[in-house]
Amino acid sequence: MRRHATDALALARSLNDKPGIGMSLKCLGIYYSLRNDDTHALEHFQDSYDVYEQAGLKSNALEVAISIIQALRQQKLYDRALVLAKRNTARAHELGDGKNEGWLLYAMYAIYAGMNQLVDAKVCLIESIRILKSIGRDRNATNFELNLAQVYRDEKNLDSARIIFERVLQVFNKDKEPYALASTYTSLGRLDMEMKHFDDARAHLALAMENARVTEDPVYIGMCYAVSSLLAEAQGDLGTASTLLDSSIVLFNAPNMHGGMAEARKEALRRSEELSVKMQDWQKAWTMASQYGRLSDSLVTLGTAQKIEEMSARYESEKNRQEIALLEKDRSLQQLELRRRAIEAVQQRQRLQLLAVEQEKKTLVLSRTEADLAREQAVGARREQDVVLLSKDNALRESELRGAALLRNMLLGGAASLAILVAVIFQRYRSRKRLSEQLAATLTNLRNTQQQLIHNEKMASLGQMTAGIAHEIKNPLNFITNFAAVGVELVPELRERLTAGENCDDLLEELAQSTAKIHEHGRRADSIVRSMMLHARGGSTEKQRADVNTLLEDAVQLAWHGMRARFPDCMFGIEKRFDPSQPKADLVSPDVTRVFLNICSNGFDALRAAMDGRDLEWKPMLTVSTVVKGASIQIRIADNGTGIPEGARSKIFEPFFTTKPTGEGTGLGLSISHDIIVNGHGGAIAVESTEGRGTEFLITLPR
Repeated sequence: MRRHATDALALARSLNDKPGIGMSLKCLGIYYSLRNDDTHALEHFQDSYDVYEQAGLKSNALEVAISIIQALRQQKLYDRALVLAKRNTARAHELGDGKNEGWLLYAMYAIYAGMNQLVDAKVCLIESIRILKSIGRDRNATNFELNLAQVYRDEKNLDSARIIFERVLQVFNKDKEPYALASTYTSLGRLDMEMKHFDDARAHLALAMENARVTEDPVYIGMCYAVSSLLAEAQGDLGTASTLLDSSIVLFNAPNMHGGMAEARKEALRRSEELSVKMQDWQKAWTMASQYGRLSDSLVTLGTAQKIEEMSARYESEKNRQEIALLEKDRSLQQLELRRRAIEAVQQRQRLQLLAVEQEKKTLVLSRTEADLAREQAVGARREQDVVLLSKDNALRESELRGAALLRNMLLGGAASLAILVAVIFQRYRSRKRLSEQLAATLTNLRNTQQQLIHNEKMASLGQMTAGIAHEIKNPLNFITNFAAVGVELVPELRERLTAGENCDDLLEELAQSTAKIHEHGRRADSIVRSMMLHARGGSTEKQRADVNTLLEDAVQLAWHGMRARFPDCMFGIEKRFDPSQPKADLVSPDVTRVFLNICSNGFDALRAAMDGRDLEWKPMLTVSTVVKGASIQIRIADNGTGIPEGARSKIFEPFFTTKPTGEGTGLGLSISHDIIVNGHGGAIAVESTEGRGTEFLITLPR
């Protein structure tokens, strides 16, 4: 690989092929990275990065930056790697390069994980997955979700980890990828064991083994055996656990295994040694410890050597102890056999004597029993007759008493039950009637209140719109008035020159310019009126293709003039960063404009509220931007005003919730905006805010 990359580099340099030079240097960096020569790898990656930068190939430069970051992370140079990752992530975001931005965020996740800053690592990983999904790179996002599941598992958030594993499995099952399925089912089986779901763990490990056998890869099959042994050990079946672990060790010892399996083999040998100790199989424990020691640098470490000597001593001691125990058991058994035979002889003699005595007793008892039986039979026959007569008499009396009691109880119980039933029915009727009247009154009050709040919101919106129209149309009307006055002044002078026969071309030119300006600003005023009428009327609910930049520009201007009409002394900065491709989408333009207008107006209100108590260096600013992200358009509206309190952020899209003072808002503006974007256009709207520093709304619309 190195020779081919070197030849390619020489050829590219001779042709002055910048992309070829950059690619060749990158391949050399990969070669040295695979050989764990991080110093030379970094040198070649940096040279490749510089070549791509000079050639203006920014996307290629970002890809090489990812390799540089990975090399720095391998050397545990986390600070340098983190600075480089943050800078290039911001650059990828500015370029709209979603693929490299997602990979760079994943690199930041690995750096933070290496620094044990798990919260930041998790945030970067989630954002990486979101960006890759938004640009259609679902396979990369799915692979990264496996890392997210591991993060949740380390946090002991096992339910979230399980949800992600099951979602990833749906993708891999759809693509029929046995390698990915074997690995994911194995991880899910381990998760089930931690959750004590042993039946699920057994089922998932069976599926993992099924897919591993399809790959015919001893690595995957060995891992399935190793994890299955963990399940057997967790359930107390040490014999099965040891057998499964032996199978995994055989597979990990297969020829042509790559170096990465050395750790798996060492772990299997270590666990086999521990299981053998638990089962007191000292010979096998000594064998496993010896193999583990040879794998760990041929028993060089003192700890391993001492452990093996201890196992060997235990084995010999156990062997001698067992032999001595067997000899003692043989001697005891012989003595017990002699005693048993002597006792049996004595018992046999005693048994014969007892049989003779028992025979005599049986003869006497039999005679006496026959006499007693004859006497008892006679007495019994007489008693049976008396009992039969007495039973009949008692049964007749009990029947009469039972009939009388039953009749009395029926009469008393029926009357009492009827009275109780009537009382209960009447009480329930009164209670339900009273509850129904209360509910009807409450419903009427709620409907009246809702109608009043909606009316207030509409009137507030209409007042803002009216102020915006008045302020917006004031400029063109001023121009029309001024240029009309100029025209009036020019007419007498023109008449005098015409009478005197002088040249009037300059006056005519000036008059023509004034007339043109009057016409221009008259058309502008007409356009403003028509736009405001269209916005006020609401238009059709049918979607039409519209330019998002134009709608956002109109909403910003309308909100600005509405604010200026209410507060003439307020002067705020407006920064616009529109996507140059002029993104268009199928929209109900008046509804979307109403959303932009509402959020911009709220931003100006926040800036005005933040003016008190700020120093002179603070510059109030409203920032609006649009950018195309794959199949969607992102609109950001941000201000550096007061921000939203933390306790109110989760409620701002709820109907009738407002942070404005009493009388200044109904709480329906953002709720209606949420319905327009999410339900009406299939988009999304979210808010990020820091109290005292500002607020940013992110609106996403499908293209």
